[in-house]
Amino acid sequence: MLQSLFIQNFRAWENQTFTFNGEHAVFVGGNDSGKSSVLQALDCFFNREEIDSSFVRDKNKDVSIGIRYNGVTYKKTFSAKTLRVKSRKPAAHWHDIESIHYIYLPANLKTSDTVMKELAKARADMLLPEQLQKALSVVAQRAVEQVLAGAGVEMPADPATAKVSVIPKVVPSRAVDFTVETNGIPVAGNEIGHQKRLTFAMLVGSNYRNVVLGVDDVERAFSSMDYETVIAGLESHVGQVLMTTHATSVLQHRGVAMTVPVGSNPGSGMAAVLKGLESEGKAFLLVEGKYDLPWYKAAARLAGFGQRLDILPAGGSNLDELRREMARVGMKCVAIVDGDTAPDERVGKFALARECVELYTPDELLMDLFGIVPPLDAKKEFFRGIQATRQASENGIKAAISEHIASYLDANSPFVVEVGDILRQAL
Repeated sequence: MLQSLFIQNFRAWENQTFTFNGEHAVFVGGNDSGKSSVLQALDCFFNREEIDSSFVRDKNKDVSIGIRYNGVTYKKTFSAKTLRVKSRKPAAHWHDIESIHYIYLPANLKTSDTVMKELAKARADMLLPEQLQKALSVVAQRAVEQVLAGAGVEMPADPATAKVSVIPKVVPSRAVDFTVETNGIPVAGNEIGHQKRLTFAMLVGSNYRNVVLGVDDVERAFSSMDYETVIAGLESHVGQVLMTTHATSVLQHRGVAMTVPVGSNPGSGMAAVLKGLESEGKAFLLVEGKYDLPWYKAAARLAGFGQRLDILPAGGSNLDELRREMARVGMKCVAIVDGDTAPDERVGKFALARECVELYTPDELLMDLFGIVPPLDAKKEFFRGIQATRQASENGIKAAISEHIASYLDANSPFVVEVGDILRQAL
């Protein structure tokens, strides 16, 4: 599902990237740390044509929210003046993500009948027969042609020669809506506990592989229910689950979800919550880069540390403070930073030999992605070498490599060997 989320000038975030690589994730942090903003940004990206003025951080700048999906970056920009959608890029391929249904469960909750409608629309896309989709496309094509013909514009037999290109786009769920008449069936009861249980039952009652579910404050959304059952059920029935929490009890039952610490100033409160991740004597590896997580997960597994570590994307500016606080509350913690950052091995902060993880990219992957092997001895020359052959941002290059790196590393890869040596020394 979603590989990354980019947020600019939206609520708590001036400019931030979160990387998921299609995995479930739980965002951890205290109050006002920006956890909810992550899920709200996705709601604006997928479901809104206009945003609230309170979402705009700097009133003189537009709001941009982007995702990366199937190796393509999509960006939606809202005007700071009108608060409405200003642009969608790439416009020609926007329909490729309209099959994704983002369902947001905010902290103030949604009624169960609203969730039912949203899930039914997602299910409609999965159920609609292919031949019916084709038939709807034919209807759309004829409708456009008839409108043009009525205006005296004749469409040529060969669409390739047309001055007006007609590309019918049919998203079944956009044509599906529901008026709920319960007739005694309890889908919209007023009792909060009933609605929570019914919402959960609907979410796990079918498989929704085309749904990204954002659950804000999961301990409140499903209070009085067993967290292990709730999270395991959601993770196994929904395409991608993104949750927020500030409760240790939730983290202890987070299933296979990756943990993402959130906040500009993680202090003892963050460390205390993260302490809930401690189990079976595991240590913690903090990494700084936005796109580093897949590198280190693969390296830890290949070096034999996969079951001994929880790997946390700490963010470069927060890594030192989080490392200190985790150590202060007794958590065994190792940090690995890029080679252009000063290490301090006495306190468990190690640096790579090379300036950044991308300089360890196997030649085969570079050729497959970019058709070139740029210089691997300096960061600037590496990215410039790729950019000389194609138009790509530095973050776009990092994202592309990150999405594929796990399939190209093995136990003898220089990066894996180096990370393994560091972990054996530190642990």
